[in-house]
Amino acid sequence: EAFMYAVYRLPSMTYTQADLDDPTNIAAISGTNFAYLPEPPPGESTFYFGVTSLSRNYVESGLSEVIQVEIVPPGKTYLEFPENGNSSQPEEVLLRWRNVEHSSTSKIQIAEDNLFTNIIFEKEEIRDTFIVASGFTGQTEYFWRVSSSNYAGEGEYSDTWSFTTGFPIPPVLSDPPHTTTNVSITPTLT
Repeated sequence: EAFMYAVYRLPSMTYTQADLDDPTNIAAISGTNFAYLPEPPPGESTFYFGVTSLSRNYVESGLSEVIQVEIVPPGKTYLEFPENGNSSQPEEVLLRWRNVEHSSTSKIQIAEDNLFTNIIFEKEEIRDTFIVASGFTGQTEYFWRVSSSNYAGEGEYSDTWSFTTGFPIPPVLSDPPHTTTNVSITPTLT
């Protein structure tokens, strides 16, 4: 009866005893019939795994059939909230998108133009499907998009959506000039 399992990450479908003797090829050891594997090396997307079982005396079985696993980049991200073209957004805007199958993290970009040449906010490695962004100017249209990533790469960006802030722009006082003295008790501000 198996007490633990050793999961090997192998260099190919075929292996040698030296591959099994190399401790750097052990991806995980688990006391259950499933294992959480560590992050793979960057840039790799095809992996080969085999499993051995260990008895309570740590006698190891032979290796199972080697399987090939391919990680593909996630697909296109879909935005959810606020709806495209929504106006009257507050100073803090909740932006939400759908989780994409096979994604690990997301990246969001917010820009003042729909070509994203003037990005005012960008955040990567988001491990959720929403973010609250702030620092916007009143009565201004902004554009946003999201992409999702995993170990195999970055998926396609979402469609570009826009929202408009609804709060008023603060007025700029020009008269009387700042630090003016001897001003009337009832000044006219412009």
